[in-house]
Amino acid sequence: MATIKSMVALSALLATTLTFTSVTATNAQGKTPEDQPAFRADTPPPDVVVDTRTEVQFLQDFSDTIKKVTHTATDLVKEVNRHAPSPVNQEDILDAIVMDPWGNSQANDPFDPTLTASLRKGPLLPPRKKWLDIEVNRLEQLTDIVKKEIAQLSPPSDAPTGAKDIFKAEITAIYSNFTNIQNDLKQLQQLTKGPQFDADQIGKTANDVRTNTRTIDESRKRALKAVTKKFL
Repeated sequence: MATIKSMVALSALLATTLTFTSVTATNAQGKTPEDQPAFRADTPPPDVVVDTRTEVQFLQDFSDTIKKVTHTATDLVKEVNRHAPSPVNQEDILDAIVMDPWGNSQANDPFDPTLTASLRKGPLLPPRKKWLDIEVNRLEQLTDIVKKEIAQLSPPSDAPTGAKDIFKAEITAIYSNFTNIQNDLKQLQQLTKGPQFDADQIGKTANDVRTNTRTIDESRKRALKAVTKKFL
């Protein structure tokens, strides 16, 4: 009989414990922790007001991302502008000038008109598919990062009204140029499918990306200047 009473008491205790755990695991909105979105350290929660110091850090981090986009687009331009080395008297110009172990200054005189004429680049080489794919894929990844970082830019709560207006105008300009980059990326994805490559068009489109990133960075600088100078 005592054993049965003990088992009943234990069951009641377990039920109470489970009920307490269930209530504790539920927040004020009635959602369990599994229902909540994962917190990202680089994105402020929606109810957090961003001050000037925080926004300055966002803009500085954004500069690093923009530079990476520019470098990737530059690598694409370089890939479609590779030239074969020009021969100098049946010798590779690299051997004749750079790899001369004796440093014969007369033979490598840069003012020799014959040698200078031979320094002209050889024929244009076809783009390499593997490097086009790598750069375009990287550009796609960076574009996603840029989109997220632009979304977290907002006028600081403690900035003057005039500064906020300038900030908003520059962010609008950044969005506009970013839309151009997205369109350029779509075009590059089509141009690099192969098997034939239009090197001129790839280079032009990649250069358009560079132009837009430079414009974005100028807007970023003006937004940064508008909201504060004391943290720079």
